[in-house]
Parts: sequence; structure tokens; C-alpha cells
Amino acid sequence: MPWIGLDNGLEGADELIDERRQKVQEWNETETRIKTLQDQIIKIENQLAKSKLDTEKYFQIGTRYFRIESFHYNWFSASASCRESGGQLAVIHNEEELNALNAKLDEKSRYWLDINDLAYEGQFVSWSSGKRAPYLKWWYEEPNNANDDEDCVILWKKEMWDEDCSTPNYSICQSDVEDL
Repeated sequence: MPWIGLDNGLEGADELIDERRQKVQEWNETETRIKTLQDQIIKIENQLAKSKLDTEKYFQIGTRYFRIESFHYNWFSASASCRESGGQLAVIHNEEELNALNAKLDEKSRYWLDINDLAYEGQFVSWSSGKRAPYLKWWYEEPNNANDDEDCVILWKKEMWDEDCSTPNYSICQSDVEDL
């Protein structure tokens, strides 16, 4: 004698399995659409950054683009000025970039970089990324944190110095936007 209701239970299970399969398929399709939208957002952000840049003022070194500001700003205003134009203060990645930048600079002038130790004394990081500075080439006896008030980094005399962030200096902006 068959168990009462056994067949009815199996029929319901088949429907639940079919519904589950359909939900999984819908979920996978939604994930694919989200990934496509994320890729489109990245492309739009890059295009927006490109449109903000005055490309005639930027020059290329390797795969990156740089601009030398012709106004004196304190470090915070220099950083804001670079961001407003679609970039950031420059972070030098290696000796080749340093040499190429130095070839374009007035050796008597000082230029802000995106590096400071405002958060932790002696730990120089990129302000924009929060990551440790990838390359530092200090002038003799630098950094020295003179008067306990030098937390921002300048490029001067072809090497890096720590400097009071409120001092007006020129600055170097960068943009890592591809294909400017």
C-alpha cells in the first residue's frame, strides 16, 4: 500500500527545483549585467578624467603624464589644484622618472610632490593612494623634519627634501589616464 501523499510531495519538489534553477540563471545573468555596467563606468570615468585635463600642458614620461604648475601654492592648495584639473600631485616611481622630470625643471625652484608624513612621522606615503612612496631619493641629511614642522616633500636640486607644508612652491601634477 503506497504512502498517502508521496506522489504529491515529489511533484511539488520538481516545481521547486525548476524555480531554483530559474533563480540561479537569473542571478548569473544579473551578475553578468553588473560586470558589464562596471566596465562601462570605468570607461566613462576615464573619459571624464581625460576631458578635465588640459592635454597641451601635460607631457609624457613612460606611460604616465605630468604637468608643471607655474603658480606658487602651499602643499594643500597645490594638491587641490591638481585634483581640480583631473590629476594629482606627482609620485615618482623610479630613477628614470626622476631624471626625466629633473630635465624639465628649473633647478633653483622647488616643486611639491604627493608625498608626506603627515599621518606618521618618518613614514612617507602618497597622500592620494595612502600607500608607501614607491621611490625616494633624499638630498644629503634629508629628511630632517627641521623645527618639527616639515611633513611634505619637495623636489629641489634634483633630489627630495622634507618641507613645511605651508610654504608656497611650484608643483608637479600627474595623470595616469591612458591614451591622453
